[in-house]
Amino acid sequence: MTKLEELMKRPYKLELIEDPDEGGFVASYPELRGCITCAETAKEAVEAAKDAKRAWLEAALSNDFPIPPTSS
Repeated sequence: MTKLEELMKRPYKLELIEDPDEGGFVASYPELRGCITCAETAKEAVEAAKDAKRAWLEAALSNDFPIPPTSS
């Protein structure tokens, strides 16, 4: 298992918020600063959040950025 795969399994808290002004949903991982995305439906936002989490972690690993532990 690669380091990225191990990190993807960490249970970071996912926040999903409906956006009444723009429509759709905003999904973010508060523990991963700046890891945020949006989509039309809640289901799409959750899937997009997984992609955003992967991209965030890949960037952190390639730039030696500290990866925070989960709060749970």
